[in-house]
Amino acid sequence: MMIKYLSARESGKDIWKGLFEFPLIETSKKQPLKILINNKRFTDIIQQSKIEFMHQSETFKHQLSHQLLVTKFYSFRDKEN
Repeated sequence: MMIKYLSARESGKDIWKGLFEFPLIETSKKQPLKILINNKRFTDIIQQSKIEFMHQSETFKHQLSHQLLVTKFYSFRDKEN
């Protein structure tokens, strides 16, 4: 089985410039998966791919000097491959 990861290179002008990241959808509050996968940012990322949800991680918290990141990671399977 081949495993692929979708990533993008940051092009902004901040400290993250040039680093690779997983696709990111930022929200101001917790959102259910159904809302996230209908988000324009998400649909732009997957385009016309046929995907299937597989797994949701636990919640991770990471304190930066200026903000608290509360994150989850989601795994999807490309149903066409």
